[in-house]
Amino acid sequence: QISSFEEYKNYNMKSDHHWSYKGSYAGYCDIISMLKPYDNPLEPIDELKVGYTKGSFTKNEKTANFKDDFYAYEFDFPQMEVSVGGKPSTLGDEAKYIAAAREGKDNQYLLYGGFYGGDMGEVVLHNPSGSGSLLMFGNSYDNAVIKLLASHYEYTYSIDLRYYKNVTGKNFSFEDYVSNHQIDDVLALGNAYYYLQAPFI
Repeated sequence: QISSFEEYKNYNMKSDHHWSYKGSYAGYCDIISMLKPYDNPLEPIDELKVGYTKGSFTKNEKTANFKDDFYAYEFDFPQMEVSVGGKPSTLGDEAKYIAAAREGKDNQYLLYGGFYGGDMGEVVLHNPSGSGSLLMFGNSYDNAVIKLLASHYEYTYSIDLRYYKNVTGKNFSFEDYVSNHQIDDVLALGNAYYYLQAPFI
């Protein structure tokens, strides 16, 4: 919930429609308090400037010079296995960008999806230290919180229905997916119009 324009500016990027690092962390804390109220959220171990980005609002001449300094929190994530479309993945280059910033390269150009991972039909994260399973429907808004949420669950499944069939070759069946993966919790994360698109209807 945003109570003022100043708070909005703190939680969202200027040049892009996505959360800032502070916004995504606040979103994650809100979500985990609902799904696992007895779990403590991961605490950032550092806050650093990684580079800069020019987002989705810079596509015309009047806004072409807008940009954001790209800041990030660093987290001590548990060991996870990540697969995208059934293939091993790092799910974005977060660690690489943070390592470069620590070496003094804090003016690198990067994209939101390049840092957190882009929009993909199916992402599966296995965290042996977690408990239960989460099925998450989302668009790009889930990219910045998927690893944070997965740090609480043994299995996390992130589905973007815009791309699911192209990746898997089959239509998505909620009943089959929940049954086959023994899903405990379900989360829908994204802006409202996403859920009015054809794959959901």
